[in-house]
Amino acid sequence: MNMLDKNFLQSFLRVNNASPNMSDAEVRVVLERAGWSASEVAAALTLLRSEPSPAPNDRSNIPFQSGMEFSSSQLSELLGVDVVIDPGRLQEHQGVMQGGAFSLRYVVTVFGTIVLATGLALGAGLFSAFMLEIGPFNT
Repeated sequence: MNMLDKNFLQSFLRVNNASPNMSDAEVRVVLERAGWSASEVAAALTLLRSEPSPAPNDRSNIPFQSGMEFSSSQLSELLGVDVVIDPGRLQEHQGVMQGGAFSLRYVVTVFGTIVLATGLALGAGLFSAFMLEIGPFNT
């Protein structure tokens, strides 16, 4: 086990009818009985007895937050690839990004996709019936 999680370890012990509050020797016996190696048991005991780290409450380490503005250089640095942002195009699609009203172009595109998919499925069905000589093509 390369990466242990304290919650996983506690759940594992409970499933094996053991308590995370048991002594180290008892926990060691349970883990060794389950086939854990000596190094894994030592790492598990260290993790089990460690104090939980406090959950970070500040959102400063989250790279993308709603309402943040990014420049091309900031995104390039975060992603590791060259990114070019055209502000004019962002303004153009702002209604779609913010869940604005449907545009006629969007409705026509969705409807056209549905009609095309239905036509292709119908055509494939008719072609299959013709090739297999079933249904109206039965001779």
